[in-house]
Amino acid sequence: MRTTILARRRRLSPKDSWEGGRQLVAKLDSSILAERIRAARTVAAYLPALGEVSSQPLLDYLQALPQATDGEGTAHETGVTDDDKQGRTTLVPKLRNPRSTHFIGRVANQTGRSAMTRRISLDWAIYQSTDRAERVSSLFPRDPLGPGLGEEALRQADIIFLPALALDADGNRLGHGSGWYDQALVYAAKQAIIVGIIWPWELSEDLLPHASWDLPVSFIASPDGVIPCGRRSDDSAASAVLRPRPTGVSPSAS
Repeated sequence: MRTTILARRRRLSPKDSWEGGRQLVAKLDSSILAERIRAARTVAAYLPALGEVSSQPLLDYLQALPQATDGEGTAHETGVTDDDKQGRTTLVPKLRNPRSTHFIGRVANQTGRSAMTRRISLDWAIYQSTDRAERVSSLFPRDPLGPGLGEEALRQADIIFLPALALDADGNRLGHGSGWYDQALVYAAKQAIIVGIIWPWELSEDLLPHASWDLPVSFIASPDGVIPCGRRSDDSAASAVLRPRPTGVSPSAS
């Protein structure tokens, strides 16, 4: 299945990815998640990688939103620098921090037929405008420039945006195979909203393989729209069909 998805992603241009990211933000901003995004004090997202729906428009959107406040109008700043004070705190993975706990991750390469071994840290940093990238040329995202905050920084996130190669209607996720998010999400707050981002054709019509301990996403977001997932979404609109399910991919594909 990864082979099929990665092959299609390789045919996408940087312009395609950017336009997909722009459309994604427009859908999020008019979705049932819009108010929750605006109210969030801390959001976790990620820097873009080759072939993905570009996350850069989402990062720009989060930075441009007014900073979240409590009921008394007090802004909340969690380690925010002067560069970030116009927006909320946005965390992004810092995968190569030598001072952080490491594990060996094996991920499918761009052909999906072999694997590469990477030494990756379970770490997060605050996104800054200096991390911005309009063009992406690597399967792996760049590291943010800011200092690592440790794996437990994710506990502060009200909403977590994460990438996927495929998702099913129950919120089960297919990643690159390293298990990074499987381990990182151990530190997610129980009430956090988890949003998986994919291309519309990466929504699987069949149930994806998953283990009992895998944490499903709450919502699926793509350039076509936002869908609540059955296993995790606690939104009252979870039973509503927001758009027809597109023709997706089958887990049996190779």
